[in-house]
Amino acid sequence: MPLSDQELNQVSEAILAGNKIQAIKIYREATGLSLSEAKQEIDAITAQLAKDHPELAAAQSKGCLSVFVLGFLCLSAAGILIAQQAG
Repeated sequence: MPLSDQELNQVSEAILAGNKIQAIKIYREATGLSLSEAKQEIDAITAQLAKDHPELAAAQSKGCLSVFVLGFLCLSAAGILIAQQAG
C-alpha cells in the first residue's frame, strides 16, 4: 500500500531530523510491511532525499562528527580526572 502525501511528509521529516527509527515505525504502520522491508524502503527514501537535497545531507553529516568529537572529549576528560585521582 503506497504512502499518502501526509505519511510521506511525516517519514521525510523524521529522516531529515535524524530519526530513522521513527521513520521506519511510521512506514510500517502505514504499509504493514515487515521491519526489514520497511528499513529497505526508508534507506531508499533517505538516499533520494540526500540526492534531492545535498545541503541537508552535508549538514547531517557534520552533526554526526560533532557528536563524535564531543563524546571523545568527554571520555578523555573523564579519563584524565580518574588518572589524577588515582595518582
